[in-house]
Amino acid sequence: MEYTSNNNSLEEGCHIKCHMEANERGEFDVVAALRLITSSLSITGALSIVASVVYRKTVCNPKVHPIFVLSIVDTLLSALWISGALVWLKGGVEHHPRLRVGCFTITCMTVMVQQRPVSFHVWPPLCSFTAYFIAWTLPVSLIVILFGVIAQQYEIVDKAKDCSCWCLPFYGNVLPRPNIGFHNGKQGDKYLLHLHYFIVSYAAVLISNFVIVLSCMAVTYYKIFRRIKRMIVTQENNENTPLYGATRAMILAGQKDAKKRVFLFFSVFFVTGFVTFAFGIGLFPKLHNNFYKGENAIYITLIFEAIFVPSQGFMNALVYGWTRGDFLSVMSTRRHNRTPSDSVGTSYEGMEKEEEEEETEVEDEREDRERGFHPENSFLSSFS
Repeated sequence: MEYTSNNNSLEEGCHIKCHMEANERGEFDVVAALRLITSSLSITGALSIVASVVYRKTVCNPKVHPIFVLSIVDTLLSALWISGALVWLKGGVEHHPRLRVGCFTITCMTVMVQQRPVSFHVWPPLCSFTAYFIAWTLPVSLIVILFGVIAQQYEIVDKAKDCSCWCLPFYGNVLPRPNIGFHNGKQGDKYLLHLHYFIVSYAAVLISNFVIVLSCMAVTYYKIFRRIKRMIVTQENNENTPLYGATRAMILAGQKDAKKRVFLFFSVFFVTGFVTFAFGIGLFPKLHNNFYKGENAIYITLIFEAIFVPSQGFMNALVYGWTRGDFLSVMSTRRHNRTPSDSVGTSYEGMEKEEEEEETEVEDEREDRERGFHPENSFLSSFS
């Protein structure tokens, strides 16, 4: 199929080749099938978190709320991936424009609403919902605005209605396939210049997302480790206290667990997003110089994207849910043993009360030891 533009802004001779060969359709079918599989795994993992939290009535629990919100986002994103793959697999390539609905996975606010291992400070649920909303809508809105400016100027949407290759399953395909030939230098250069600006702007938005994510993670985890270090120094200064050894061991164990979680978080982030994004950025020069020479690289990039990007929901469910001790401890509590206050999460008053009770027990044990009374000896003597 060949589309010839009669738009006044473009000279005659501008043509967009939209015909897709059978082998090329088969390649995209493989990509869509891989997306369908990985997205199904992700939506299963995300829904398992959502269902468990709702059933246990712990939506606002500070140990559960962040992964609950993240799972909702992963569920919606996986549903979009699945719908896009199904539409591609079921729709006729020549008869029906495919809608590949996809959103680049933004995780810049994830760390900010995580429950810190060494702090009881918790963001109110409304704040975390707002943070996720901003993190997901702001970059997408910028991309839509950039597309709208160019689409309005060159009536790209009207061309897309007649072009069967408009919605190929490619996360960067926001313009018709760019194998465009021009016979008029001025108009052609003008259009390609706008196309170049758009691609650069699109890449800049995505790059800025990664910069924000890395900055948030670096700042958050730096503060966490600094807090742990201060706690260790404090314990070193109080090494003569009776519970010095046990407290130090607990702090070091918390530090080790925090480092493990940092590594896992970075792993999920890089595996699901950064690798594919790096491949995509590397494709821009090839696409700009000669689209067809970059087709093999595009297919490889799409395979990576189909495997790793939609799997984020599944990996998040494992890393932040079913392998995290705090989450499992809350989920293991029997539902009928929960008080009405537990149904809306652990309150600050309840947490403070637990801390006071623990401090009282420690003080009582310390006083007993100072008086020479050892409970373990008393217990053993009863069997002598």
